[in-house]
Parts: sequence; C-alpha cells; structure tokens
Amino acid sequence: MSAADELSEDGIEREDARGLLAMPTLLEKHVHLDKTLLGEEWRAVIPAANVIERCEIEKRILPGLATSTKERAENFLAVLLSYGSTYVRTHVDIYPKVGISNLEQVQAALATYADRLTHEIVAFPQHGLLRTKAKGLVREALRQGATHVGGVDPATVDQDIEESLYQMVDLAVEAGAGIDLHLHDHGHLGTFTMKRLAAMTTEAGLQGRVAISHAFALGDIPAQEAEEMAAVLREAGISIVTSVPYFRVIPPVPLLHKNGVSGSVNE
Repeated sequence: MSAADELSEDGIEREDARGLLAMPTLLEKHVHLDKTLLGEEWRAVIPAANVIERCEIEKRILPGLATSTKERAENFLAVLLSYGSTYVRTHVDIYPKVGISNLEQVQAALATYADRLTHEIVAFPQHGLLRTKAKGLVREALRQGATHVGGVDPATVDQDIEESLYQMVDLAVEAGAGIDLHLHDHGHLGTFTMKRLAAMTTEAGLQGRVAISHAFALGDIPAQEAEEMAAVLREAGISIVTSVPYFRVIPPVPLLHKNGVSGSVNE
C-alpha cells in the first residue's frame, strides 16, 4: 500500500471512497462448509464427550436436514464474502457411508462464487483415516479436486500415530497435495504427534505445505517447551491454524509468531 502523494494519477480511474480505508481481503483458513446449518431452523448443539461421539451425532443429523449441503454451503459462503473473506480453505468429511458426495456438493457451492473467491479443499476423514479405512476414498477425493489431505487425532481416533501420519504423508506425496491435520490431543500426546509429523514432513520434502489445525497442546505446555516446539515447527515449515474456542487453551500465537512459525487465527 502506497501513500496517495506517491502515486501517479495518469490514466487511473478514480473512486470516491468517502473517507473509508481500502484494505486487503481476508483469508478464512478453517471452515466445514459441508456441516454448516445456515439456512436451517436454529437448533441447540448436542453435547458430545469426544470427537467420535460428535461424528456419530453429525452422521445422524445431517442427512435428515431439509436443505441440501450445497444450499447451506452457499449460505455460509455468502456470509464469509459479506465480511471480506475471499479465500477459503474448507474441510469436507470423507467416510464410507457418504463417499465423496460432500466434496461434490461443496464444489458445486464454490462454483457459484467462482468469480469472487479462491478456495482450497481438505479431504477430511473425520471418522478416522485408519478407523474407517478411508485411504482409498481420500485418494479419490484428491483425484476429483481436493487440494489437501486431512486427518484427525492420530492417537485418540486412529490409535496409531505412526501409521496414521504415514498414510497421510503418503497420500500427499502421491497426489502432490498439502496436509491439514486436526489435532485436539493435549500435552505430551499432542506434542509428540507434532514432532513425528514434522519429521515425516521434512523427510518427504513437504516443507511449507503442511498445517496443523487447533494444536491445543501448544497452549497447555510450559513456555520453554512451547519455544522448543516452535523451533521444530519452523524447521519443518509447518503452519498453525488456530481458533478461539471458549472452552480450550489455544496455542500461544505471539510466541509462535516471534519464533517464525506462520499461521492464522480463525473463528
């Protein structure tokens, strides 16, 4: 952005901004367009004890909604655009019962706004990459336009950190895709998972193409350990996509920024 007195006005079309400030648009780096309820009647959130229970609730509710996934996703995109977001990274659930239908519906919604926003799509096996044997479906989603491999809690959902991460990285390398891992696990379990992902990322040459969403473990470890983890993430080129959950300790964004870890804060 340049000062007005530094710009040449030759041949430039002028608009009266009426005192408003022109700024770059926003990036929304973490949404689930296939699971929004915008356009439906309001309903209270059903409490869930863990990720797996939440998945089962969603499997029960979403198919019975009056509106289509495409319609609800379009409603959500309209809201994002109205608040200045023109770049969206959305996760879409991929699991055996629905196949890649969520991907297809979300792609149709994104096509509606193709002239107004740019997007990335994470093929997200929320029910567990290993737990639901979803590797083949994720591979198909990548062939059909998904840009990133997703995953969730390799320890507590897939119950095999090494194999879950290995399959994610293998899919990403095979497809030339990025990775965006949901990681809710706290403490040592969470940081150990991050260290293993960092090692695999470097080994596979995926630096700069891997993100960890939520990364709650970074917020509940001592500051010195968080500094050490920041160095691990920086060296592997892994970014952090955090949010503002009211019931969790979020990653220390200023500490990460100071230590050269890129990331974004989303609602």
